[in-house]
Amino acid sequence: MGQRYQAFVIARVRPHSTDSSAPPRYRCIAAFHHQWCYGRLPLIATNRFITQVKQANNAEIIRTEIAAIQGKYGRWKQEPQLPRIPCPFTAFLLATNWSVDLEDPDVIYASGVSFDNGTLHADMGSRDGGKRSGLP
Repeated sequence: MGQRYQAFVIARVRPHSTDSSAPPRYRCIAAFHHQWCYGRLPLIATNRFITQVKQANNAEIIRTEIAAIQGKYGRWKQEPQLPRIPCPFTAFLLATNWSVDLEDPDVIYASGVSFDNGTLHADMGSRDGGKRSGLP
């Protein structure tokens, strides 16, 4: 089955509160499960993702997604519940960079993990869902 990895994108998000000055908390905004990750693949995938996040257009969309969820959802496992994928563009970038590498046309990598079955609920715990070798 390979080594299973989970990757999480964490951002500072202000929780739902009547107090608008509530301090932001670290919160998962996108999560991805890769069933067949081994060797250097997790590091290469993470590096690809960080490179994509640094692109000005992508960074702007990610900042907009994070701004859109500020103050809307409760803290972990509290009401109002965080949706499964609160930041869809961020989740898409994460899934794509962990599933596909087209950099070298002679050595194309595609994991076979789809966006639909690889994305995880952003509100799940890092130890939920069975035994993983994942990035904590």
